Amino acid sequence: MLTRNLWTSKGLVNGAQDVVKKIWFDHGSNAHGHLPAVVFVQFDGYTGLETPGWQGIDPSWVPIVPAVACWETKAGKVLTCTQLPLMMA
Repeated sequence: MLTRNLWTSKGLVNGAQDVVKKIWFDHGSNAHGHLPAVVFVQFDGYTGLETPGWQGIDPSWVPIVPAVACWETKAGKVLTCTQLPLMMA
């Protein structure tokens, strides 16, 4: 399930649910301690564009990449959090 609005006019909104089809990690990283570089999710009714260089990726799969959130504490310290805007549902 998406946990933030990505493209509201295409239905990629907070709460949209469907199926994870492929998970890619950066070359040289492993699954331990690293976020995937991209998670492809197939959403019903979504038809994207052919993406050159991404062989074997269906145009109905949406690439979801890690998002960074930043905020400042009352003490003025800047905090960041990087996570995929996805959760199990």
